[in-house]
Amino acid sequence: MSLFNEKKQNRIVFDKALVKDMLDLHLDSYFPWYYASKTTETEKDNYQFVHTFYKFDKPTSNHFSFIKKFIDSKVKYKKIVYLKSNFTTRKNISKLAFHQDAPDDRYVSLLYYVNESDGETIFKIKDKTIKTKPIKGTGLLFKSNLIHSAISPEKYDSRIVMSCIMEV
Repeated sequence: MSLFNEKKQNRIVFDKALVKDMLDLHLDSYFPWYYASKTTETEKDNYQFVHTFYKFDKPTSNHFSFIKKFIDSKVKYKKIVYLKSNFTTRKNISKLAFHQDAPDDRYVSLLYYVNESDGETIFKIKDKTIKTKPIKGTGLLFKSNLIHSAISPEKYDSRIVMSCIMEV
């Protein structure tokens, strides 16, 4: 398991066949996306579409077992706490609110970039900001209490990111 740190941006590279399967799942015309009027609890007037796979200690999607196998192929953890995908579109608000996924060191987050897109992930570490480009088929693993945000796509129509919080 590699963790994001300020000196080196460690990426997890997933198997190409699994990457194709993940993209196909998320872009399937029957895959259910749900409208969310905000991207974080503190944000106003910014929307996204979400699909929640796991929440409150139970699967919430028929696709959970596939997604779990995908994560298990590269990451070791005790348990999944929360798992969802976010679908953001090109829009007027470019920078989303900074947030933490969880408040303490018991948790790590995996951001997996499902599709080819622009719209960087920004991390605040001490007095620095670090921008990370989304690269299809890769993920970033980092401590869930690390403050981060995203930038909406400007050149591409959409940015699809799977977000998983795990206890380690």
